[in-house]
Amino acid sequence: EPWNPRGPGLDGTPGAMGLRRDRARPVERVDVDLDAQPSHAALPGAPIRSVVSFLRILPARFAASLAPRTSPPSPSRRQVGLQRLVGRFLCFLCVGCAVVLFALTETHLTTTVETPALNRHIPNDKFVDVVVFIVMGQLAESPAAATAVTALRRHGNWQGPVVLLTDRPDCLRHLTSRTSRALANTSSAGHSTSARRLSAGQHDLSWLDATVVEVVLPQSRDWLLSVKAVKCRLFQELDRALPQATQWSRIMYMDVDVWTARSLHLTFIADFFNTVDRASDHHHKDPWLVLFEDCAAHAVGWCAGCDKWNTGVMVATRSPASLECFRRWEAVLLSGRFPTDQQSLDVMLAEAPDKQCHAMAALPPKHLYFMKDFLALPGAMLAGWPTFCHVTASNHIHDQGLFYRMIVSKLRASLGLDQLGLDAPAATTCSAPKDAAGETRRRLVAATTGPGIGFEEEVSDGPPPTRRAGRGRGK
Repeated sequence: EPWNPRGPGLDGTPGAMGLRRDRARPVERVDVDLDAQPSHAALPGAPIRSVVSFLRILPARFAASLAPRTSPPSPSRRQVGLQRLVGRFLCFLCVGCAVVLFALTETHLTTTVETPALNRHIPNDKFVDVVVFIVMGQLAESPAAATAVTALRRHGNWQGPVVLLTDRPDCLRHLTSRTSRALANTSSAGHSTSARRLSAGQHDLSWLDATVVEVVLPQSRDWLLSVKAVKCRLFQELDRALPQATQWSRIMYMDVDVWTARSLHLTFIADFFNTVDRASDHHHKDPWLVLFEDCAAHAVGWCAGCDKWNTGVMVATRSPASLECFRRWEAVLLSGRFPTDQQSLDVMLAEAPDKQCHAMAALPPKHLYFMKDFLALPGAMLAGWPTFCHVTASNHIHDQGLFYRMIVSKLRASLGLDQLGLDAPAATTCSAPKDAAGETRRRLVAATTGPGIGFEEEVSDGPPPTRRAGRGRGK
């Protein structure tokens, strides 16, 4: 309400202190536009006052432009915590690298593994009758077979028969004192070291005492699968070449890139029989195949692309059931649906109409390590070498990383494999393999990625040359 300084006072008389409500005169509303700018043109001297105001604020704006900018706000607690976490991770990484280098240079991994006494013979009837390797293609020209057999004899303390199945027997004669033909004329117990001496200037490797058996691969457009299928015909190939092999009831197969680093006497044989006993109680019959699980053989218990079983080390028992299971495995493998024998084994077990082939047993994973596991966990190096070291990249070691090459070099040094002169034979001493028709074929292997696994070109007088690419998984 409007202020009336002349309203009535406290005593009812008009005065300056009185207030009254003027109800007779209506209140006029005045709308004020707050956004409207004042019109300087209507004021006298408005342009001059605008110039003076601009000149007054100009020094302040100039000084503000020259003043230093304000510092950024301090980081939040979350950012500080993240920075500390990254710093701790980098410190842990540096310490881990230092531990790896220390383990490779100062721990017992660099110590030479002592060779067990050779008089501790492993009876054949208590473990296995023979150890079998498959050496095909370019591997026959490399020291891979000599390295594997040397490690098995010296550090595995195996004194029983060793058989090398190969399609190029001339390349492996420097490792044997008897060929398969000469051994066929001897008794089954005659595997003493009656060895021939090598020529002057070469190391004496006759104590390896391996038997070379030539395998003629069937004609196939996939040479790689034909090589892998030999694993499924171990008993048949041995029975065909060696008369005494029919008496062998249990054999152990090993990939040529598996190096034995510990004596089989220590714990492996005991663990093997414990595994067989548990499997027999579970399946109510002896297992036809004893081998390692693929994932469990790794230090972390998992790997990308792993299968159920690892076929690098297998112990097979002769029986009608086992021969039938091997036949099913070979059929799935030769079908060409799967590139590896391990995948074919898994599918064969899954597609089997009965559970006859499910009587299998898994060996304790502590006895088999892949070389890349020593990169994953420093504790694996501090624990020392296992019974079997699977060096899957031994045939193309120069393509691997620095730490992998360092670990394999330490393994060779600790096993004494670099001091035996295990040189590959000259290529001129190796004759070309033969196919099922008896025709000689020339193989030009460009690269090798595993035992008998490679990138091959075959040239023959018959069909046109074909090119096959092998697959191998480096572990």
